[in-house]
This record gives sequence, structure tokens and C-alpha cells, in this order.
Amino acid sequence: MPTDLASQLAAFGHARRDGLWTAASLQGVQQEALALWQKLSEGPRLEQLARTGADPHGCELRLSPRHQAIWALLTGGNLPRLVAEATGWRGLRPLHFGLLCKQPGASMTGWHRDKDVIPSDAPILTCWIPLTSVRANSGLHYAEGTARLEAKQGSLADGSPLEALLLRHGMPFVSTADFQPGDVDLHDGQVWHCGLPNRMAHPRLALAACYVPASARLNPNPAGFDPPRGAALRHRIRELYFAQLQPGDLLVGDAHPLLEAS
Repeated sequence: MPTDLASQLAAFGHARRDGLWTAASLQGVQQEALALWQKLSEGPRLEQLARTGADPHGCELRLSPRHQAIWALLTGGNLPRLVAEATGWRGLRPLHFGLLCKQPGASMTGWHRDKDVIPSDAPILTCWIPLTSVRANSGLHYAEGTARLEAKQGSLADGSPLEALLLRHGMPFVSTADFQPGDVDLHDGQVWHCGLPNRMAHPRLALAACYVPASARLNPNPAGFDPPRGAALRHRIRELYFAQLQPGDLLVGDAHPLLEAS
């Protein structure tokens, strides 16, 4: 079994690093994330949160230095170095982040690929950062090896649905082991995965941060991906960051500083 991050990512589509931060060093991030989540859960969204334990608006927050603790975590030394180690990118940029919370009893998040919601042809890497303890039966679930499938494959040639594709692709289904705050899961933007129901007694709170290589350029409808899949969030991400850019422009801006591997 591969032991280094890059080999794990290439073989399975995901990898992890435990203890990247101490629990104490994450306290400011946890407090800031909880405050943001409380704002999201106010008003008319409260019923949806109670019913599903999830709110898509948590994926529509704009990455910004004004979220000081979260910004420092995503642009500071440890995480960019880890991304560079896993991908080999010498220059990279944070592209977007999401705040993901599942209430106790919340249902499964459906099968998806993160690449479907990113307006670029470039490869992407998502860092899933738990801010609470997460049991294995309430974490992430991967169809390992599916990052190597053609991007356009969302079903089989005979019209069979996605579930049939995942069952026939020949690699195992794997759930992540227990997480503690300070651990991080990394996954390729093309790997099919889902979020398990929250079977714990406490809410499951996590950050998801997406990174791209410095050479990434804008493409509202990435080649090979089914345009309707993820189109709404892909359009929203373009609105949040790249409204002034044209297709083919580099994905640059105040929310996307160039981070050099060191």
C-alpha cells in the first residue's frame, strides 16, 4: 500500500494527514466557523437545517481575509505545504471554501465530484478539515480509484445510472477512519464520494477548501464534465470571484493569493 501522500492520491483519489495542527491552534477557527454557521442557520433556513442537517449556502461563502482565522489556516504554511506535497504543484492558489455542518440524524450527502462545481479545466484538490471529532460511520465515503475514470463518466454507456458505474468500476468503497480536530483529508476533484449520515450525538462541523495550480484558468463549462451537474454552484462561484474575468483568464484575485511551495 502506498505510504506517501502523492502515491495515495494517485492510487485511491484521496489521502489524509493526521495531527497537522494541534487542537489548541484550531480554537480561533472553530469559533469563527461556529459564528458563521449561526448566521447561516437563522431565519427561513432553520426548517431546512432541521430537516436535512445541511444548507447549500454553506458552500456559497466568499473566501476572504475578513474571516481572519479561517484565512490564516487556508493560506498559512502548513496546509499549502501539504497540498504541494500531495500534488507536486510548485505554485498554487486557494480557490474557494465551504462550511459544512450536519446535525445529529442528518441524512447522507449524495455522490458527487467536487470538480463538477469548479469553473476551470485545471486539476483541483479539496482539503476536508474536521472541526469536531468525527466517527468513521459519520465521515466521508469514497469510490476509490474513480478519479482515474474519464471526466465525462457519470453513467455507463448503456444508460445505466451512476450507482451502477460505481458498483462496476472495480475498486473498493472505503469510509474514512475516525477524525479529530487537527486532522485533514485530501481528495482529488474527480473522485466520486459522498458524506455519510451523521450518526453522532453532536453536529459534524468541517471546512472544505479547494486549491488549484497557479496556472488555472477560467472555463465556465469544463471539458469532459456534464454541464448540468453542479452548474448552479459553478455559476455562483464564478459570480463570487470572477465576474470580471473572461474564459481563458488566469484565476487571480484578492481571494486567490499565489502560494509558493517551500
